[in-house]
Amino acid sequence: MLHDVATLLTEKDAAQFLRLSPATLRNMRPKGRGPLYIKVGSLVRYRYADLMTWIESRVRHTTDGVRTHVELAPSNNNDPKPPTAGRSSLRRLNQTRALSQASKAPRANGKWIT
Repeated sequence: MLHDVATLLTEKDAAQFLRLSPATLRNMRPKGRGPLYIKVGSLVRYRYADLMTWIESRVRHTTDGVRTHVELAPSNNNDPKPPTAGRSSLRRLNQTRALSQASKAPRANGKWIT
């Protein structure tokens, strides 16, 4: 398989390169979740550069889904901000808050009011 910038890969070749099934790529396309692709008539083709860009966009440093960047050069800002929490972390936090508030809910005749 050539990795020339101008080379267009078939769906099968792109899937093999990404270690995915062609069906996975097909399912990602309508959702906009996969790599960029080119339509040539009814055919789908992928550029090698777009596959590499998509792979780089998937790099994560944590499991919470927040993409953090490693800063190579020192910043001019002396007040660095901590990384923000990801959606899953916020969801867990909100669920925990809701549970703690529910445990403090008043009771009527010995039963929980919901």
